[in-house]
Amino acid sequence: MIQGAKSLNLRWTPGLAHIVHVNSRDSKTLADLEHAKPISASKTTRSYQLPVPPTSLPTNSQDWTHLGTRIDQTKLQIRIEESRCFTRLRLLVIHNLLLLRRNARVLDELDVATAFATLAREQKWTRPVLNVGTAHRIVGGRHPIVETGLWERGHMFVSNDCFVGGTAEEGGKRLWVITG
Repeated sequence: MIQGAKSLNLRWTPGLAHIVHVNSRDSKTLADLEHAKPISASKTTRSYQLPVPPTSLPTNSQDWTHLGTRIDQTKLQIRIEESRCFTRLRLLVIHNLLLLRRNARVLDELDVATAFATLAREQKWTRPVLNVGTAHRIVGGRHPIVETGLWERGHMFVSNDCFVGGTAEEGGKRLWVITG
């Protein structure tokens, strides 16, 4: 192999087959080889065609066209294997579709529950305790939408207490209509 050309890159070009591209600083390594035929040059890159077989390279090196063909065949084999794996995965998904959908629903519920739990912790919300009685007692009640809207405009929300219902002995009414 050619020593010292760290930027060496093998590319395929129609009409020229496989050619070698190197940065200008590494081009001296190839330019010194008598069999390297310059194809093009720019400020940063030089391109060379190496004839088959390269006579000044050691006998154990392969010509660029053969190496390029092997690279192309390997890329094709990779694409075939990717396609095979994708087809197999697709069949497994189809076979397990009901289980995957059920798991997705469970994950959705967990996602929503953890999001609500995080929000409740951040906003210091408490879970209401519901009962079957006629009295309801709300201490420090807050409305999340109204509170957020006021906060965004730079205003403070004032929490409210509300005591609804109760027994007649406690002075409570059986029915209250609360409107917005």
